[in-house]
Amino acid sequence: RQRGGLRENRPVASEHRERCDGRASDQHAGPRPPGLAGAPRRDGAEHARTRVEREAEGEHEVPTAQREPADARVQLDTHDHCEGDPDEAVAFVEAAIPELEGDDRALERAWRSIAAIRGPLQWRNGESAGAAERALDHGRRAGFAATANLSMIVAAVRYGPLHVDDAIARCDALLAEAGADRAVEMDIRTALGCLAAMRGEFATAREHVDSARSTSEEFGYGGMLARDLAQATAELAMLAGEPQSAEPVLRDACATLERDGDAAWLATQSAALADAVHTDGRVAEALELTARAKALAPAGDVVAQVAWRRVRAPLLAETGELAEAESLAREALALLDSTDQVNERASCLAALGDVLDA
Repeated sequence: RQRGGLRENRPVASEHRERCDGRASDQHAGPRPPGLAGAPRRDGAEHARTRVEREAEGEHEVPTAQREPADARVQLDTHDHCEGDPDEAVAFVEAAIPELEGDDRALERAWRSIAAIRGPLQWRNGESAGAAERALDHGRRAGFAATANLSMIVAAVRYGPLHVDDAIARCDALLAEAGADRAVEMDIRTALGCLAAMRGEFATAREHVDSARSTSEEFGYGGMLARDLAQATAELAMLAGEPQSAEPVLRDACATLERDGDAAWLATQSAALADAVHTDGRVAEALELTARAKALAPAGDVVAQVAWRRVRAPLLAETGELAEAESLAREALALLDSTDQVNERASCLAALGDVLDA
């Protein structure tokens, strides 16, 4: 069981293949560094599943008698192959849902797919949580593990608009609900670490993140270390005013992601590294990192697209490119219009303020 790894794709239903043929790669792909040449892309819906679900299909092994009807009626994993438009991927799955009535396993997969796109890819966390709750209900009725759906709800709580106190209370409740599921506990501890850091409780935050890291290492969830855990560790360090602690974590994460060929996560972590480097006053290096993030960011990935713009805008302002800097800062804010990510909106507003003050 590997969290964060690229899973083998299942067969593609003919209807969906016709809709997706010719839409991939070149239209949305920016130039890649040499280490990523030819590597599998993780744009669109596939990136959402890889980024947040992080569960190998073996986690929820389906008896053949239950699996075949669902796979025959609709290939719900096929939206992974449609790299261009996350909304189109959701529409494709939603159109299939009426055909799946009575098949709880297939409905669980459908709603989980929607949750994975709406939350981690598009930052529409309220919609993601609602879809994950429906997936959880169908999964329980079908007798399947709750891990992926509980983890999706945790992500929505961490990144959504709840007040930090309410988010911590919700995570505590989810921790009790998870019981002995160490994978979900790891995700909850990671979220609790970030939430505690938002309240300035850095010792508690480090305890949570260290606990999550220990679980990741103990159970071999290596994909978490360069992704969610590196992100949480760096976020904690930046909130604590310790960018020098964030930088080595993010550099190691970027090296791992480049080896893995994970362009989407590499774009996000490169932007975070640029932010840490900028805080240390190294403007030229930070600009190079944001250029790399821009080149790698999938077109439909709101997270990565906002991140590189937010970090790059103040850098350009410092070099005197005020018009482009303001344009980027406003683009970042516009990308957030359909989201409920209030913390990122605040960061983007702060970046725009820095540009206007330059």
